[in-house]
Amino acid sequence: MKTAVKTLVPSTTFGNSNEVNGAYDGTTPDFSETGQKAVSFYLKDTGIQTIHWYIADFVGSIKIEATLATEVDTTDYFMIDEIVSTTILLTENKAVNLTGNYTWIRATINNFTGGTIKKITMSY
Repeated sequence: MKTAVKTLVPSTTFGNSNEVNGAYDGTTPDFSETGQKAVSFYLKDTGIQTIHWYIADFVGSIKIEATLATEVDTTDYFMIDEIVSTTILLTENKAVNLTGNYTWIRATINNFTGGTIKKITMSY
């Protein structure tokens, strides 16, 4: 049973500033959202996180990154999953289960040149 849902990326549309809700400023194709505490931050054991993404006409790459550190530093993150669409407009609603000792998880967006990220969430 899932007990927590964390937003990794709020609703973000290419070219529109997301000053209130997220890191995207509307002009740069690359940005990283603030990390969210993952299941192993609380349980100190391997856990399952489910990452859900909802995107429409998206062009770019979304990297799901994690760290094992309890005191997070932006250099501690490593990639654990990736969604890439560089030549077609990608529309999908999907989920993936990720198992690991991850204490923090975040999303990093690169080459964002079109479409909408409706949201990316993590649940556990």
